[in-house]
Amino acid sequence: MLNITGLVKIYRLLPRHWRVFSDSARSVAATNAGVVATTLLAVVLLVSFSTQAHAGWSFKKKKEEPYIAKVGNVSIKLADFEAAIRRLHTSKRVGKALSEGTSFEKQSFEKYLDELIDKELMAIECERLGFDKEEGFQRQMRNFSLNLFLGELKREEITEKVKVTEAEIQAELDKQGISKESAKKAGPHDPTSRPRQLAIRSLTKVKNKAREVQFFKELKARASINIKEKALKVFSSTDEKLHTRVVAVVDGEKVKAIDLLRELRGKSQHDKKLLRKTLDDHILHKLLDKEAFSRGYESLPDVKAVISKYRKERLLDLFNRRVVLPLVKISEKDIRQYYDSNPDKFKTSPSYKLRMIFVADDLEITSILSELQRGADFGYLARERSLDRTKDKMGELGWVPASRLSGDIAAAVARAGDGDLIGPFKMEYGYSLMERLGMKPGDLKPYDSVRDDIDRQLGSERFLEMHKKYLNRLRETVPVKINKKALKNVMITRPEEG
Repeated sequence: MLNITGLVKIYRLLPRHWRVFSDSARSVAATNAGVVATTLLAVVLLVSFSTQAHAGWSFKKKKEEPYIAKVGNVSIKLADFEAAIRRLHTSKRVGKALSEGTSFEKQSFEKYLDELIDKELMAIECERLGFDKEEGFQRQMRNFSLNLFLGELKREEITEKVKVTEAEIQAELDKQGISKESAKKAGPHDPTSRPRQLAIRSLTKVKNKAREVQFFKELKARASINIKEKALKVFSSTDEKLHTRVVAVVDGEKVKAIDLLRELRGKSQHDKKLLRKTLDDHILHKLLDKEAFSRGYESLPDVKAVISKYRKERLLDLFNRRVVLPLVKISEKDIRQYYDSNPDKFKTSPSYKLRMIFVADDLEITSILSELQRGADFGYLARERSLDRTKDKMGELGWVPASRLSGDIAAAVARAGDGDLIGPFKMEYGYSLMERLGMKPGDLKPYDSVRDDIDRQLGSERFLEMHKKYLNRLRETVPVKINKKALKNVMITRPEEG
């Protein structure tokens, strides 16, 4: 079965043969492979359907799965919702979706269901606007699907067919002087464990590479490949026939000079060995893509689920960028008005004139505090007993911006009045006491220095406002039905952890 966890991250680690990049020539070529393979698969299914239908199929209405909500023609299945709730619980998410109750039975999932309904509404709106029919979206989906299929093809043809035997592992360990007997005698902290894992990894890598070479040969042997040597000899980026000159034919599909030029990506077109290798790689990619499309991986439940999730994510992104964002308008007048109406938000930090006594011992600082409370002179005690270099200036720190003070000290200084003692505070290497001598309020920051920040803030607020309004309007036009009985049962049933 396909391991869905961390799937996208996994594919970033795959070699180039097993990956498709969105901006590559292979991405465009994969479109044709996908269309052809999908068409062939549809024909096979049609023939199969016709044959089985004539054989006496019983056409019974399939029982509908229990749902938690219906949004238009889309059902949010109860099982899917419960699975999402389990993931939600184990992820320790808080806030909008979950109440502050610590017991799972007490959690309210109505807000989380609202989020899922909103997502379906956004996806439905994007489909109504035809975003899912656009070529860019279709290409994204094909590339993502193909990467999944290539990963599954690699698993079937490479990973699952490569086995490392105990004899091979021991042979590697023998080279390092680690005998079978010494491994058996090892205690709980087995020193042979790490070398063994490295040996397995090394052997697997070598065998994977050998199996890849073998599989690639098998693909090429089954294919009809006709390389046009004459066309290769005259290949040039300045060729007027770049878009029509055929450099190879693979299973009846033409590879044109322009395809080869795209694959070169600025590399030397005069290096004949490089040119031939690039063409060979391009042909291999076409064969791999065609093979991956032809195996019907799209029908695997796990693969279908991942593709569906990715499709939904892309639609939600399009909804935000192309539906809501254009509705957000922030004028210069709006920005200026916000600046003028909220001067306190745009002031620099206030500054405080402070004196400080710093000592290493908590008993010492307690003694000093007691003396100060009885009327002793702060400056005198700072000069006589402080360990800080400010002792020579009677402990004076000068004017200190609040932004340079740590959170607890800044808060205490702000609450104090002039002449008040502040502290003591535990510092990294000792204890300190402070005296506030004065305060200067912060200055208003120039408009130009904060304009862009205000623009972003107002834009974010307006975006959320328009987003909510648009969703409310969709709820008025798209029928939403919640299965309240099912929701109640979900709320009082604790799913198994997992």
